Amino acid sequence: AGPVGALAVFPSGDLIAVRTQDGASIVWDLRFGVAVRSFPSYWASATTTGFIRVPMGVEVFSSGDRLLTWGRGPTVTIWGMSSDTHICSLNWTWGAIVQAEVSSRGDRVVTNSQSGRAVIWSATCAMVREIAELGAIAHFAMLRGGELLATLSRYAGLAVWSGITGEKLFEKGLRYWFHPGPLVLTASPCGCYLGVNYGDVGEVWNMSGPTFSRNISLASLPRGTRGLVMSSGADIVAGCLGDEHVVVWDASTGVELDRFDSGAPCVAAIGPGGVMTGFGRGR
Repeated sequence: AGPVGALAVFPSGDLIAVRTQDGASIVWDLRFGVAVRSFPSYWASATTTGFIRVPMGVEVFSSGDRLLTWGRGPTVTIWGMSSDTHICSLNWTWGAIVQAEVSSRGDRVVTNSQSGRAVIWSATCAMVREIAELGAIAHFAMLRGGELLATLSRYAGLAVWSGITGEKLFEKGLRYWFHPGPLVLTASPCGCYLGVNYGDVGEVWNMSGPTFSRNISLASLPRGTRGLVMSSGADIVAGCLGDEHVVVWDASTGVELDRFDSGAPCVAAIGPGGVMTGFGRGR
Protein backbone atom coordinates (compact mmCIF):
# COMPACT_ATOMS: atom_id res chain seq x y z
CA ALA A 1 0.00 0.00 0.00
CA GLY A 2 3.03 2.28 0.02
CA PRO A 3 5.10 3.99 2.75
CA VAL A 4 3.33 5.07 5.94
CA GLY A 5 2.46 8.78 5.95
CA ALA A 6 0.64 8.99 9.31
CA LEU A 7 -0.02 6.78 12.32
CA ALA A 8 -2.52 6.80 15.21
CA VAL A 9 -2.91 4.43 18.18
CA PHE A 10 -6.35 3.33 19.38
CA PRO A 11 -7.23 3.93 23.07
CA SER A 12 -7.09 0.18 23.77
CA GLY A 13 -3.50 -0.02 22.55
CA ASP A 14 -4.31 -3.17 20.55
CA LEU A 15 -4.97 -1.44 17.22
CA ILE A 16 -3.19 1.14 15.11
CA ALA A 17 -4.48 3.11 12.13
CA VAL A 18 -2.05 3.98 9.35
CA ARG A 19 -2.45 6.32 6.40
CA THR A 20 -0.22 5.30 3.51
CA GLN A 21 1.30 7.62 0.92
CA ASP A 22 -1.03 6.26 -1.79
CA GLY A 23 -4.10 7.33 0.23
CA ALA A 24 -5.22 4.06 1.82
CA SER A 25 -6.27 3.98 5.50
CA ILE A 26 -5.69 0.61 7.16
CA VAL A 27 -6.34 -0.57 10.74
CA TRP A 28 -3.95 -3.22 12.05
CA ASP A 29 -4.35 -5.56 15.03
CA LEU A 30 -0.98 -5.47 16.85
CA ARG A 31 -1.67 -8.72 18.68
CA PHE A 32 -1.84 -10.78 15.50
CA GLY A 33 -0.16 -8.51 12.93
CA VAL A 34 -3.13 -8.55 10.56
CA ALA A 35 -5.16 -5.81 8.86
CA VAL A 36 -8.74 -5.75 10.21
CA ARG A 37 -10.18 -2.71 8.40
CA SER A 38 -9.47 -0.82 5.19
CA PHE A 39 -10.99 2.47 4.06
CA PRO A 40 -10.88 3.92 0.54
CA SER A 41 -9.11 7.11 -0.45
CA TYR A 42 -11.27 10.26 -0.72
CA TRP A 43 -9.13 12.84 -2.48
CA ALA A 44 -8.69 14.53 -5.82
CA SER A 45 -5.85 13.55 -8.11
CA ALA A 46 -2.58 15.11 -6.96
CA THR A 47 -1.52 15.57 -10.59
CA THR A 48 -4.51 17.78 -11.35
CA THR A 49 -4.87 19.69 -8.07
CA GLY A 50 -1.25 20.46 -7.20
CA PHE A 51 -1.69 19.03 -3.67
CA ILE A 52 1.20 16.60 -3.96
CA ARG A 53 3.22 18.25 -1.15
CA VAL A 54 0.29 18.54 1.26
CA PRO A 55 0.57 16.21 4.29
CA MET A 56 -1.96 13.50 5.08
CA GLY A 57 -3.19 12.16 8.37
CA VAL A 58 -5.40 9.89 10.42
CA GLU A 59 -6.92 10.44 13.88
CA VAL A 60 -8.82 8.04 16.16
CA PHE A 61 -11.81 9.24 18.19
CA SER A 62 -11.44 8.69 21.94
CA SER A 63 -14.35 6.23 21.83
CA GLY A 64 -12.37 4.09 19.39
CA ASP A 65 -15.39 3.64 17.13
CA ARG A 66 -14.59 6.28 14.49
CA LEU A 67 -11.68 7.42 12.34
CA LEU A 68 -10.84 10.81 10.84
CA THR A 69 -8.79 10.82 7.61
CA TRP A 70 -7.51 13.53 5.28
CA GLY A 71 -4.83 14.11 2.69
CA ARG A 72 -3.95 16.07 -0.45
CA GLY A 73 -7.31 17.72 -0.86
CA PRO A 74 -10.00 19.91 0.76
CA THR A 75 -11.95 17.01 2.33
CA VAL A 76 -11.82 15.45 5.81
CA THR A 77 -13.76 12.20 6.18
CA ILE A 78 -15.21 10.54 9.29
CA TRP A 79 -15.56 6.75 9.14
CA GLY A 80 -17.38 4.28 11.40
CA MET A 81 -15.29 1.34 12.60
CA SER A 82 -18.13 -1.12 13.21
CA SER A 83 -19.24 -1.47 9.61
CA ASP A 84 -16.61 0.51 7.63
CA THR A 85 -19.27 3.15 6.92
CA HIS A 86 -18.71 6.66 5.61
CA ILE A 87 -20.38 8.86 8.25
CA CYS A 88 -19.80 12.33 6.81
CA SER A 89 -17.25 14.60 5.13
CA LEU A 90 -16.04 18.11 5.94
CA ASN A 91 -15.54 20.00 2.69
CA TRP A 92 -13.41 23.14 2.80
CA THR A 93 -13.08 25.38 -0.23
CA TRP A 94 -10.07 27.50 0.81
CA GLY A 95 -7.19 25.21 -0.15
CA ALA A 96 -6.14 21.71 0.84
CA ILE A 97 -6.42 20.51 4.45
CA VAL A 98 -2.99 20.36 6.08
CA GLN A 99 -3.99 19.36 9.64
CA ALA A 100 -7.05 17.93 11.43
CA GLU A 101 -7.64 16.89 15.04
CA VAL A 102 -10.45 15.41 17.13
CA SER A 103 -11.20 16.73 20.64
CA SER A 104 -10.68 14.33 23.55
CA ARG A 105 -14.47 14.22 24.06
CA GLY A 106 -15.03 13.42 20.40
CA ASP A 107 -17.58 16.20 19.88
CA ARG A 108 -15.36 18.64 17.96
CA VAL A 109 -13.06 18.47 14.93
CA VAL A 110 -10.64 21.27 14.05
CA THR A 111 -9.06 21.63 10.60
CA ASN A 112 -6.37 23.89 9.18
CA SER A 113 -5.99 24.51 5.44
CA GLN A 114 -3.41 26.02 3.10
CA SER A 115 -5.24 29.33 3.57
CA GLY A 116 -4.14 29.44 7.23
CA ARG A 117 -7.72 29.33 8.55
CA ALA A 118 -8.53 27.09 11.54
CA VAL A 119 -12.14 25.91 11.50
CA ILE A 120 -14.03 24.18 14.33
CA TRP A 121 -16.64 21.61 13.26
CA SER A 122 -19.14 19.47 15.14
CA ALA A 123 -18.82 15.68 15.00
CA THR A 124 -21.75 15.73 12.55
CA CYS A 125 -19.69 17.82 10.07
CA ALA A 126 -21.44 21.15 10.71
CA MET A 127 -19.23 24.27 10.88
CA VAL A 128 -19.19 25.81 14.37
CA ARG A 129 -16.61 28.62 14.14
CA GLU A 130 -13.70 29.92 12.09
CA ILE A 131 -10.55 31.29 13.70
CA ALA A 132 -8.04 33.13 11.53
CA GLU A 133 -5.31 35.60 12.37
CA LEU A 134 -3.18 37.12 9.62
CA GLY A 135 -4.17 34.14 7.50
CA ALA A 136 -0.96 32.47 8.70
CA ILE A 137 -1.81 29.73 11.22
CA ALA A 138 0.90 27.10 10.76
CA HIS A 139 -0.27 24.58 13.36
CA PHE A 140 -2.88 24.13 16.09
CA ALA A 141 -3.76 21.84 18.99
CA MET A 142 -6.99 21.33 20.94
CA LEU A 143 -6.88 21.43 24.73
CA ARG A 144 -9.21 20.47 27.58
CA GLY A 145 -11.65 18.58 25.39
CA GLY A 146 -11.96 21.34 22.80
CA GLU A 147 -12.56 24.08 25.37
CA LEU A 148 -9.32 25.74 24.21
CA LEU A 149 -7.58 25.96 20.84
CA ALA A 150 -3.86 26.80 20.67
CA THR A 151 -2.46 28.16 17.39
CA LEU A 152 1.10 28.79 16.27
CA SER A 153 2.27 30.99 13.41
CA ARG A 154 5.65 32.36 12.43
CA TYR A 155 4.68 36.03 12.79
CA ALA A 156 1.85 36.01 15.34
CA GLY A 157 3.53 33.48 17.64
CA LEU A 158 1.68 31.26 20.11
CA ALA A 159 -1.98 32.10 20.87
CA VAL A 160 -4.71 30.37 22.89
CA TRP A 161 -8.37 30.84 21.95
CA SER A 162 -11.67 29.90 23.52
CA GLY A 163 -13.11 27.04 21.49
CA ILE A 164 -16.57 28.18 22.62
CA THR A 165 -16.56 31.93 21.93
CA GLY A 166 -13.51 32.35 19.66
CA GLU A 167 -12.02 34.94 22.04
CA LYS A 168 -8.23 35.18 22.26
CA LEU A 169 -7.15 34.37 25.84
CA PHE A 170 -3.34 34.36 25.62
CA GLU A 171 -0.53 35.21 23.24
CA LYS A 172 3.25 34.97 23.24
CA GLY A 173 5.74 35.96 20.57
CA LEU A 174 8.33 33.46 19.42
CA ARG A 175 11.90 33.97 20.47
CA TYR A 176 13.18 32.86 17.08
CA TRP A 177 10.28 33.68 14.77
CA PHE A 178 12.68 33.95 11.81
CA HIS A 179 13.99 30.38 12.21
CA PRO A 180 13.29 28.31 9.10
CA GLY A 181 12.57 25.16 11.10
CA PRO A 182 9.14 23.55 11.64
CA LEU A 183 6.33 24.96 13.78
CA VAL A 184 4.43 22.21 15.63
CA LEU A 185 1.96 22.13 18.52
CA THR A 186 1.08 18.88 20.31
CA ALA A 187 -1.45 18.42 23.12
CA SER A 188 -1.17 15.59 25.64
CA PRO A 189 -4.09 13.13 25.55
CA CYS A 190 -5.61 14.73 28.66
CA GLY A 191 -5.46 18.14 26.97
CA CYS A 192 -3.72 19.58 30.03
CA TYR A 193 -0.23 20.02 28.56
CA LEU A 194 0.95 21.60 25.34
CA GLY A 195 4.16 20.78 23.49
CA VAL A 196 5.52 23.70 21.43
CA ASN A 197 8.14 23.08 18.76
CA TYR A 198 9.54 26.01 16.74
CA GLY A 199 12.86 25.85 14.99
CA ASP A 200 15.18 23.89 17.27
CA VAL A 201 13.35 24.94 20.47
CA GLY A 202 10.96 22.62 22.32
CA GLU A 203 8.79 23.62 25.28
CA VAL A 204 6.12 21.98 27.44
CA TRP A 205 3.34 24.20 28.84
CA ASN A 206 0.90 23.46 31.68
CA MET A 207 -2.56 24.42 30.40
CA SER A 208 -4.70 22.92 33.17
CA GLY A 209 -5.35 26.09 35.20
CA PRO A 210 -6.88 29.51 34.52
CA THR A 211 -3.40 30.81 33.64
CA PHE A 212 -0.86 29.08 31.41
CA SER A 213 2.76 28.48 32.40
CA ARG A 214 5.81 26.97 30.76
CA ASN A 215 6.89 23.84 32.62
CA ILE A 216 10.23 23.14 31.00
CA SER A 217 12.18 23.87 27.90
CA LEU A 218 13.71 21.02 25.96
CA ALA A 219 16.97 22.88 25.49
CA SER A 220 18.28 23.01 21.94
CA LEU A 221 16.42 20.22 20.23
CA PRO A 222 18.50 19.04 17.27
CA ARG A 223 17.76 21.09 14.17
CA GLY A 224 15.23 19.31 12.02
CA THR A 225 13.26 17.80 14.95
CA ARG A 226 9.57 17.59 14.05
CA GLY A 227 6.35 15.73 14.78
CA LEU A 228 6.44 15.99 18.60
CA VAL A 229 4.07 13.61 20.42
CA MET A 230 3.36 13.40 24.17
CA SER A 231 2.43 10.58 26.54
CA SER A 232 -0.88 10.61 28.43
CA GLY A 233 0.80 11.90 31.58
CA ALA A 234 2.93 14.40 29.63
CA ASP A 235 6.05 12.86 31.19
CA ILE A 236 7.52 11.64 27.90
CA VAL A 237 8.01 13.58 24.66
CA ALA A 238 9.05 11.93 21.39
CA GLY A 239 9.85 13.43 18.02
CA CYS A 240 11.34 12.65 14.63
CA LEU A 241 14.90 13.70 13.90
CA GLY A 242 15.34 13.89 10.16
CA ASP A 243 13.68 11.14 8.19
CA GLU A 244 14.81 7.99 9.94
CA HIS A 245 15.25 8.49 13.69
CA VAL A 246 12.89 8.82 16.68
CA VAL A 247 14.19 10.52 19.84
CA VAL A 248 12.53 10.24 23.27
CA TRP A 249 12.97 12.86 26.02
CA ASP A 250 11.97 13.18 29.68
CA ALA A 251 9.46 16.06 29.57
CA SER A 252 10.31 17.30 33.08
CA THR A 253 14.08 17.55 32.59
CA GLY A 254 14.64 17.57 28.83
CA VAL A 255 17.09 14.63 29.16
CA GLU A 256 17.26 12.31 26.16
CA LEU A 257 16.06 8.83 27.16
CA ASP A 258 16.29 6.86 23.94
CA ARG A 259 16.99 7.10 20.24
CA PHE A 260 16.22 4.49 17.60
CA ASP A 261 15.82 4.04 13.87
CA SER A 262 12.29 4.31 12.53
CA GLY A 263 12.81 3.96 8.80
CA ALA A 264 11.82 6.64 6.31
CA PRO A 265 9.57 8.56 6.36
CA CYS A 266 9.72 9.01 10.13
CA VAL A 267 6.31 8.74 11.85
CA ALA A 268 5.85 8.38 15.62
CA ALA A 269 2.95 7.95 18.06
CA ILE A 270 2.67 7.20 21.77
CA GLY A 271 0.08 4.70 23.01
CA PRO A 272 -0.45 2.64 26.18
CA GLY A 273 2.36 0.31 25.10
CA GLY A 274 4.97 3.03 24.54
CA VAL A 275 6.41 4.77 21.49
CA MET A 276 5.45 3.31 18.09
CA THR A 277 6.88 4.19 14.68
CA GLY A 278 5.43 3.94 11.21
CA PHE A 279 7.52 0.81 10.61
CA GLY A 280 6.05 -0.97 13.64
CA ARG A 281 9.22 -0.55 15.66
CA GLY A 282 9.02 0.90 19.13
CA ARG A 283 10.09 1.09 22.78
